Amino acid sequence: MISIDTIYQGDARELITQVKDESIDLVYTDPVYDRIEDYDWLSREANRVLKPGGVCLVYAGIGYLHEVIPAMNILL
Repeated sequence: MISIDTIYQGDARELITQVKDESIDLVYTDPVYDRIEDYDWLSREANRVLKPGGVCLVYAGIGYLHEVIPAMNILL
């Protein structure tokens, strides 16, 4: 189980399964820009784990914004 005030290193797709729904205040990440499917996955998982009013801050290369924004649409 994931504990607060701890930094975890590993595969986010595995670690996220241990995070409770609506238990996170902030998701801060810098995915690989050209892996648009990762942004779609991130959007769904952030929507699940973020508390109401939580924030998802995601870096994206400007050349990929036309693909990243629709992939992250669930959070808009």
